[in-house]
Amino acid sequence: GSVGGLWPDLAFDADGDPAIAYRDAHFGAIQRDDRYRSDAELARGGGGWSHEAVDAGEGAGDHNRVVFDADGNAVVATILPIIKVGDDRQGVWIARETDAGWERTRLLGGVVDDHLDLLVLPDGGRALSVYGPDEQSAVGYRYDGGDWDSWERSFLARNGWVEGENVTLDVLSDGRLVAAFHTCQRLGGDDGTCNVKDEGPSIAIEQPGGGFEVERVHVPEVG
Repeated sequence: GSVGGLWPDLAFDADGDPAIAYRDAHFGAIQRDDRYRSDAELARGGGGWSHEAVDAGEGAGDHNRVVFDADGNAVVATILPIIKVGDDRQGVWIARETDAGWERTRLLGGVVDDHLDLLVLPDGGRALSVYGPDEQSAVGYRYDGGDWDSWERSFLARNGWVEGENVTLDVLSDGRLVAAFHTCQRLGGDDGTCNVKDEGPSIAIEQPGGGFEVERVHVPEVG
């Protein structure tokens, strides 16, 4: 049978009506179809539910996030995990609702399988965070207007560290971003095991002059 509703995320528009971004995997008994033909979809409530594909049949729909921008348009971030040989569409995609339909752009290519976070900033901009496995770092993206593919990229984590998984975002009253994520170890250690002396949650705060300052949150020993 068909499989729908995977990786749901919920947001409310300015009228208080709900919207849920999710993955529609079509016929889940055919595992290949889950990867190759799934849709990232958006369901809208308020007087009954409607459903529309953000990327019909493209294979996306993992780790979805949805927000509404200052103009009341939906913005959906999703991961396309497709692993078909010769297909280079893998990665993190972000789409915005327009009068002409959904406008999409890819922010991070390659195999990505980690939590996304997506915010609308006080000045109307948008920000997204994700763990980049090739960089072994939390990666942030910011959009301040203009062409949809003009997102600016920055690293939230520190050079020389393996950190940034499960990254979440928030914003200070002055508009600076704050990220929290998992720190594993310094580069050069065992890739399979985190170092207990280094491991723990960390917080990164955007600095007025640019870049992020990272502080490891102390985790007391247990037992």
